[in-house]
Amino acid sequence: MVVLVASAAGLLSGCRSGGSREAFCAKAPDVPVVRDVATLGEPEGRDQVDELLSSLQGLRDASPGEVRNDVNTLVAVTRDLRDALDDAAEGKTGRPASDLQQNLDDYAAASARIVEYASRWCGIDLTTPTTAAPTTVPPTNATSASEPTATTAG
Repeated sequence: MVVLVASAAGLLSGCRSGGSREAFCAKAPDVPVVRDVATLGEPEGRDQVDELLSSLQGLRDASPGEVRNDVNTLVAVTRDLRDALDDAAEGKTGRPASDLQQNLDDYAAASARIVEYASRWCGIDLTTPTTAAPTTVPPTNATSASEPTATTAG
């Protein structure tokens, strides 16, 4: 899943109560997978990112405290990806690629912890069918990036 994805709103939502292991386990497998970064630059790419963001927000709300901060990271990075794609589509210069790459690194670490949590507590394997976090940022006006296959935690 391509998710770039920490904003103040995302961090503040970690303070919410609610969520449970059972609710998380029920929602985690339903998070959509974006299999190829290249598709995000196509017209339906924004719809994919919106669907992913909505699903991750639902997963965050269902998440118990021990995994919620990691899901917040996925939400925030996905939101950043959406904003970067919007900026690129409008011809705007976005955030520096180094900032987006740091978000991808944060995403990869959070995703790995979520996958491990789901395996341990839910008995589900979120690495199937994909296992890799994105390793590059989406192309922008100023820079061009390779287009790897990407995955989500779900």
